[in-house]
Amino acid sequence: MEIKDLNHFKKLVQEGKIKDKYYFYKRTEEEKQKQTYEINWLVNYFKNNLKLDLYPIGGTLLGMIRNNDFIAHDNDVDLAYLSNKHTKSEVLNEFYQVYEYLKKENLLTRLCMKGQLHCFGKSKTFKYDIWTSFIINKNFYLVPLINGDLNQEVLIPFKKYSFRNNEFNIPNQSTKILNFIYKDWKQIDYKLGGRNKWKNIL
Repeated sequence: MEIKDLNHFKKLVQEGKIKDKYYFYKRTEEEKQKQTYEINWLVNYFKNNLKLDLYPIGGTLLGMIRNNDFIAHDNDVDLAYLSNKHTKSEVLNEFYQVYEYLKKENLLTRLCMKGQLHCFGKSKTFKYDIWTSFIINKNFYLVPLINGDLNQEVLIPFKKYSFRNNEFNIPNQSTKILNFIYKDWKQIDYKLGGRNKWKNIL
């Protein structure tokens, strides 16, 4: 289905031709700002309680870099943590430890697949897509799209990025990651989604 612009997208949602979700274009500036603060809270929560660095990835990173905003026709927030482990078995064990911790803290909403889960933030209002990333032999891995295809320098050291009056760590070379994941990330694509096929990384 070809979608011409945001108004066309909205029309298709109204007509039931696209699933009606809580897209960012439906949210007020106050709601989006509240979500930004909550992302910051979640970043600090992972750092303080799990000793893991959490950073924006996927459509959230894309929106930050291209639009300096959330993508209007997106409906979720994609974040990834950088594992402290450096073998796939250890990374997977750590992932399940993260899962159990969030479950105990009543923040877990769903275990999606190995290396991916959904969790709440502080308010229990918004849900977050949490992906696993790690480095082995200086190569960068990101569930479910990047299987050691990029050097670790695309990710670390993180860079500081100001977004909606909050400062976040983002990948060192965000555009290289976006170039790898998306066909042409500079052009708005109303289908969204990664252009690379999902891979069985863990």
